[in-house]
Amino acid sequence: MATLSSGTQSNVNATFYRNQLIQAINKTLDSERALIRDKLAADRARDIESYTVDDMIVAVNAYHQACSFERGLQVLLDKALDKSGAEAVLASRSREAATTELDHLINTLDLRIATLGDGEANKAEVDALRKQRADAEARRNGLVLARTEKLLASPSAGDTSEKHEPKPAETPDDAKKAPEPKEE
Repeated sequence: MATLSSGTQSNVNATFYRNQLIQAINKTLDSERALIRDKLAADRARDIESYTVDDMIVAVNAYHQACSFERGLQVLLDKALDKSGAEAVLASRSREAATTELDHLINTLDLRIATLGDGEANKAEVDALRKQRADAEARRNGLVLARTEKLLASPSAGDTSEKHEPKPAETPDDAKKAPEPKEE
């Protein structure tokens, strides 16, 4: 059962990260092409002596190349390294690896606990394994929480869909309904 759970979790993680990577590359491609398209539009107003047909062909080719997967990945990595530094990228990978290792440890402990059962002969060993599992799960949850907080704190985190404003704690109608404090 734990092997199935681990395999399923690995598949979910791979699918999630693949989808996130594809979305990030698409956003990068869109912004890169928009920059080049704006420059192309601005250069169209120039006269033929200063903006030759060769210049036009080079610009259109650059626009075409800006749609390649390799270019999108290159620009995305360049932005990530410029924005947060190589240390942040490595730290993120390290947290992901630690989380994966803890997932495997938790699954292994679950299997060992299930194998030993609830008999009196193995009670001390099972209790020790359960404590190890609880410690591993707490460390894993801490890593996941830290990663989630970091994602939420980054300016590019989340989607670009409609943002929901927090509701005020009290509306004017609520204030009218509230009883007045009694003076003594």
